[in-house]
Amino acid sequence: MKILAILFGIMLVASGISWGVFALDDHFRSKAEASAPAMPRYVDAHYFNALIIVTDENGLESHRTITPEMLHFSDDTAEAFYPVTLLQRGEEAPWEIRAERATMDNSTKLAFLHDEVIIDRQASPLNDAVHIVSRDVALDFNTNFAHSAAFTTMLSGQQFTSGTGMDAWFTEPARIQLLADVKSILTP
Repeated sequence: MKILAILFGIMLVASGISWGVFALDDHFRSKAEASAPAMPRYVDAHYFNALIIVTDENGLESHRTITPEMLHFSDDTAEAFYPVTLLQRGEEAPWEIRAERATMDNSTKLAFLHDEVIIDRQASPLNDAVHIVSRDVALDFNTNFAHSAAFTTMLSGQQFTSGTGMDAWFTEPARIQLLADVKSILTP
């Protein structure tokens, strides 16, 4: 009986401690939420025929985006409508990326290209022409990497390739990898 009373006392003390920790945690969370109110997201600028040029650490053009209309929001994001982005990489021909709409995060240099996305590179002495059609592409300007989980087609020279999902590296040497159910046709 004495052992049960001791166990009951220990359980009672443990319950009190965990209730106290929970109450303190709840108290500090509510203070933190009250001290940092959520800022409403609103349009703080509306641009027409915008040209955005981004340079690298050496002052050379990294990429440029041209869009007929862009909304900039208070949380440092932007929505571009029918944007065209040119990625210039060394001596290779530039990559041209067109989308119906793009959501861009200016602080992280990420963009999500909504709906149909067309990626082209013109032929040059160093590379063949490439035409890629995909959907919903995530583009990281810091690493020059793009990813899509959607069905993707690619035409390069006389080779037509299709598959589900795409990873693309736009730095030299550029690489495009289709991820699943890949089929390729070579036309003579």
